[in-house]
Amino acid sequence: MVEIRKYADTDLEQVKKLLIELQNYERQFDGGRAEATEEFATWYLSHIFDNVATQQGVVFVAAQGDMICGFTAGYVQEELERREQFFYISELVVTSASRGQGIGSNLIRAMENFARSKGLKSIRIGVLAASLQVHALYKKLGFQDYAIELMKSL
Repeated sequence: MVEIRKYADTDLEQVKKLLIELQNYERQFDGGRAEATEEFATWYLSHIFDNVATQQGVVFVAAQGDMICGFTAGYVQEELERREQFFYISELVVTSASRGQGIGSNLIRAMENFARSKGLKSIRIGVLAASLQVHALYKKLGFQDYAIELMKSL
């Protein structure tokens, strides 16, 4: 049985491994991504944890006993054009061995419940354009395409 719970400091090493796995996975869609090393994971997570701490955020993990098989992080952001705040899921990863078991869906539901508890009316998540399988999952969970961000290499 998988338990969704708030992140604890003792989860750090396993979450770093998950972040490295996510970075390696996403490199197939974006070859310009930084190399997935422990140093990268430490640096990246420090930024995520700072955003969570300063922007009314939260980190959840999916645990099977002592093993962390997924995690998600998110925080409140503001869209100036709409003059409203929304909850942004900045990270979501499930180990490759645990995918297809509803763990990612349960992590997203935990984030939705957290956002509702903050009185927010919308939630957002990003996906790399070439990551069609992940995009399809998010649409299945009720997310709709909202904005398209374009990038040009210089």
